[in-house]
Amino acid sequence: MNRSAVIALGALVVLGGVFFATQEEQVSVGVQTLSFKDFDGSAIRQVEIKGKNAARLSQKDGQWQIAVADGAKQVPADGQAVEKVLEEVGKVRSSFMVSQRKEAHGDYEVTAETGTEVILSSEKGQAVSLVIGKRTAKGGNYLRESGSDKVFSASTRLASLVSKKTIDWRGRGLWNLKKEEITRVLLKPVEQAGFALVLEGEGPQSQIKLAEDVKTAPGFRFGVSEAKRLVDALPSLRAVAFVDEPKKDDEMGFGGAHTQVVVEKKEGKSLTLHIGSENDKNQVYVKVADKEQVYLLTKSSVQKFKGGLDALRAMDLVAFDDKQVTKLEIISGQNKTVVEKNAGAWAITSPKKLPDAFEFDPATVVRQLSSLKNTKAASFVGLENQVGFGFKKPSLEVRVQQADGQQAALIFGRDLTEGDAQTYVKSPIDGGTYLVRSFQKTRFERGVDLFKKVAPPPMNFNQAQGFNSLPPDVRKSLEEQMRKQNL
Repeated sequence: MNRSAVIALGALVVLGGVFFATQEEQVSVGVQTLSFKDFDGSAIRQVEIKGKNAARLSQKDGQWQIAVADGAKQVPADGQAVEKVLEEVGKVRSSFMVSQRKEAHGDYEVTAETGTEVILSSEKGQAVSLVIGKRTAKGGNYLRESGSDKVFSASTRLASLVSKKTIDWRGRGLWNLKKEEITRVLLKPVEQAGFALVLEGEGPQSQIKLAEDVKTAPGFRFGVSEAKRLVDALPSLRAVAFVDEPKKDDEMGFGGAHTQVVVEKKEGKSLTLHIGSENDKNQVYVKVADKEQVYLLTKSSVQKFKGGLDALRAMDLVAFDDKQVTKLEIISGQNKTVVEKNAGAWAITSPKKLPDAFEFDPATVVRQLSSLKNTKAASFVGLENQVGFGFKKPSLEVRVQQADGQQAALIFGRDLTEGDAQTYVKSPIDGGTYLVRSFQKTRFERGVDLFKKVAPPPMNFNQAQGFNSLPPDVRKSLEEQMRKQNL
């Protein structure tokens, strides 16, 4: 036997000794198994979790419920979360038994005091009782069936699926509503005129519009995207907390006038959402008609339903055809930047003298036109022109001209001196005054620098996956080639 073989054999003996020294006195691999392949999750009617995050869930009339208020009250639970647990139990398979000694249970955290016990019961009685212990080195968990001393190592997500607080087991959704079911939404904000949105068609051809009987103010522009966001938000409304203690309607803002949203569905049924007052945590009381449960939602999630028709005003500020634009001007004080398209190619025509080492990137023109077209206002001020807006001496003007001669100019006025950083702007679409966040103006104040080619950051070869494992001569050759290409 040569020297290399002796060394290899010695290493194998050492590793074998370490392996057996770290194992339990009695280990059965491939003989003892833990399996729930015949488990029928559809028959389970009760899930009880004991341990740090104790919970008791039960099914009634096909709906999962969870006990709250020390078991005195049953409230709706998230059925999908329960079904995931049942599905995962059915996937448990392990033939790696690490111990069958009771005194070792504490080491694997599969005792009643250290582990999480999951008890699943059907109408016939207990179907599964399992203790989930600590994580294994490979990311799974140690598992033990209740009443058995055998501990198995298994790859499973059970621990994460059952480690929930009571609030996380509860059904946070307000209602079972799908967008495709909605045909009409009637909004009744407090102290403002109510109005209705009508949904027609399905899929990509669907449309949303104001009901014919809705009266709008002169100059009002209906925002289709704003209306779409409002309707899209309805099915996904979710609670951040629940009101389980007794409270009077007056305490929650339901006793008097309050905002209501009526959702009409295709089958002729309707759902009514009542939006009440705020609590001291900037959360809003909300409930669905004919349901006992009262929810708490974030203020921002319901604000859009309380704003009246103005909340659906279109906030786009300038309209043009990107492909038809032949000239873009940015005027900021005495500085004027102009880019023009001639023979299909963009070029900077002002200023005549560009900064030293300046390299023009034509692709930036397309990006700036897109940015301009997508500029949205934060709020609508009015259609009246007032001296205080600063439009007589604009702080910035951005103008576009199309090949057909059409022009549009977005005029920025003065900045607000109080509150959030906002700037008055005049829209060429309706001549109205709006407020935008000030960064939407200052970004254009960069002028010619908006069109400067920016060199990509130098590549860190050591961070390239697999680069360091290449032979030295190959790495050196690749580095030289990449540097030549400025990568």
